[in-house]
Amino acid sequence: MVTLIKNHTVYQDVPVLVGKCPRCETLYAADHERFQDTSTIQNIFKRVYLNSAKYLKIGKSLWVDRLFATSVINAMYNFHASASAYAEYWNNTFGTDQFSVTRPHIWQAFVQQSVHTIVERCGIDVEFDDGLNIKEATIQAFSILGENGIIRAADKHACPECTQKCNKTSNVGFDDPAAVVETDATDDNIPAMTLTHEEMEIDLPQITSDDNMDTDTIQNITMVVLDGVVMGPQVNNF
Repeated sequence: MVTLIKNHTVYQDVPVLVGKCPRCETLYAADHERFQDTSTIQNIFKRVYLNSAKYLKIGKSLWVDRLFATSVINAMYNFHASASAYAEYWNNTFGTDQFSVTRPHIWQAFVQQSVHTIVERCGIDVEFDDGLNIKEATIQAFSILGENGIIRAADKHACPECTQKCNKTSNVGFDDPAAVVETDATDDNIPAMTLTHEEMEIDLPQITSDDNMDTDTIQNITMVVLDGVVMGPQVNNF
């Protein structure tokens, strides 16, 4: 008997059925299958994530539907929400006095939904070692699906939206370097700089230039996706 979140509604004491093969002892759960890998000497157990899974287990006794997991993905990507921030939002919106989700629940949903989404797009069945914690599962998922750090959809892709010619000079020129592009349309009413270039450079760190760099060979500027640090809402303790 577990707790189930379906359509953002909490249902208590929901029965979960697991099938078991009497011969090979394979377990058939709602979101994965667990089997013994006989191809290895240790006969370790492996876990297969089901592409057809309608529910995901994100806690010891907590299951959620794919709508919940998809909402977590969208919130983190669209609003740059952290796991703690989304847990707080969900509890304030859908939680009850008897039940609330935690940050580990949200992170578990994010990882599992990410794996399922990528696996479904690739059309494969991914196998992990059974009994991994969330950190180990993330590492193993990246080793299998990471493509050596290259986003599969972006491989050999170039378009005017993400790859553009390198401009050696600004498209908009001003006589005064204090002007702001798209804000100061003309040279009128642009405040003059209070310091000269020589005076400003005195306090700036000196960066050694590479005289051997051939700037003429730089043709394109390509978008690069980097991992960032996302923080939840700050709290004033006073």
